[in-house]
Amino acid sequence: MVFGRDGLTKQTGLDGIWAGLLGQPPRNGASRVDPTLSRQLEKLLQKIGIQGLHKHRKIGPFKLAARAFDAGPTWEDYLAENPALPGDQVRRIRIYLLLLAGRSWRVTWIDFKRRCCFVEPADGGGKARWIFPGTGGASFALSRAIRDVLLGADPPARLTSRAEARLAGAREAAINMVHPGGTVISRDSGRDVRWWTWAGLRANATLIATLSSVADTAQRAEEFFVRLRSDVTPDMWHAAVTGTEGRLCLPAVDDKALDGLKFSAALPRHLAEATLAARLADLGGAEITLAEPARFLTL
Repeated sequence: MVFGRDGLTKQTGLDGIWAGLLGQPPRNGASRVDPTLSRQLEKLLQKIGIQGLHKHRKIGPFKLAARAFDAGPTWEDYLAENPALPGDQVRRIRIYLLLLAGRSWRVTWIDFKRRCCFVEPADGGGKARWIFPGTGGASFALSRAIRDVLLGADPPARLTSRAEARLAGAREAAINMVHPGGTVISRDSGRDVRWWTWAGLRANATLIATLSSVADTAQRAEEFFVRLRSDVTPDMWHAAVTGTEGRLCLPAVDDKALDGLKFSAALPRHLAEATLAARLADLGGAEITLAEPARFLTL
């Protein structure tokens, strides 16, 4: 007899394997498995030569137990030992799972020198990661183009009367945010200090990490400005900026960004942090911004 998948009888023309066979009651009482027979079933199967499959997996030099004793959405923990070491104690080995092309894979070995990750099919687990958070926002080039327009440059497009009026209003509102001779550091009556860099999100994140002595590191990076400490003075500013050439710092990486990094399960934490920090930084844009003079302004 041939059976198909349950719920697909109309498509396959076959009875489902559970509804048509496995879920059917015994034909008679003699075929029913009672508790007494159930307790003796393993011995009876061994007597006729049927034994359970004990599959041991090898990860590097370690021989793993047949089944995981603990598991999570992206990992499995096994008891393992190294057969090459006589008297080696049983230890805990964590195996990470990936989800690629709609299938689950178990990481078996990573060759960092050749940048290869070896995997084998897994029954389940892993997490799809399609979007890398934290790298959006305006770039340095786009931010500087916006600054140029606010300073008076005409956009390379034909503008309607309404657009011209809106642009004039934007230029008037940004009069204390842009300056043709460099950047602007503005302080308002509420002691909110902003350094208008017009450098883009990644360059500003780099500047916050580099100027941690004067930047408000508790605030998230913005696209057009860096928020500074409320007590910053021109002397403090110049002391912090002096000597920054060639010693820029990469932005800090949080746990949420690490979790969103694709293939993070296959990387040591320090390597994943270095990868993300490099992607979050714009060293060139930060260097250009630091080289420009800054003008302090009290509103």
